[in-house]
Amino acid sequence: MMPFSSNAAYCSDWVLSPTTFITDVRAMMDLLSTLKFDHDICNWQAVFVTDPRVLMKILPQEVRAESDFAVVFGVNLSAWDKPHPNLWSRATYEERSRYIDDRLAMMRGDDHRQRDRAMRAVGMAAGFLIAKARNLKYAVNFLHDFESAEIAHEVGLPDSYQVTMIVTLKRAMQPLRREGENLVPVFRDGEGMLKLS
Repeated sequence: MMPFSSNAAYCSDWVLSPTTFITDVRAMMDLLSTLKFDHDICNWQAVFVTDPRVLMKILPQEVRAESDFAVVFGVNLSAWDKPHPNLWSRATYEERSRYIDDRLAMMRGDDHRQRDRAMRAVGMAAGFLIAKARNLKYAVNFLHDFESAEIAHEVGLPDSYQVTMIVTLKRAMQPLRREGENLVPVFRDGEGMLKLS
């Protein structure tokens, strides 16, 4: 199990060191580390779970059989409400203005702004993760029904975090494309795109 957020250093306290997936996990973490937090305030975390004992507790048996590891995304819906003493010293004028605008909107009654921003950030992080995982030939699935508090406890998320998404990954033993399908370039309005054909 490896906690990760974009401003945290890599952790070396693996519960069970994954022998075949460490390079892939590092590649996925490197990609996630390119994402920024709103206002440079950590409001989400991704926990890479590789320990079979933890996977047994958080994944149903039928999902566990199809998973090499899982990534648990958690959001802190009160991250902006805590003191951040170094926020102003490293923020640009534009970043300060956006933060003040967001705080004023919340004071005027926009109760969902912080939640919406955190969920948007997790959605983008998950999208990056899935794209990288598929590029590395992993099959990707989502766990839909789960108890947020139990999962957060099992993977070691702080009490202020809620689990919002769990992505399970399994190394594909065969190509992810069906036989006969090829990626061919398609050009529309001068932009190159790829499609399955």
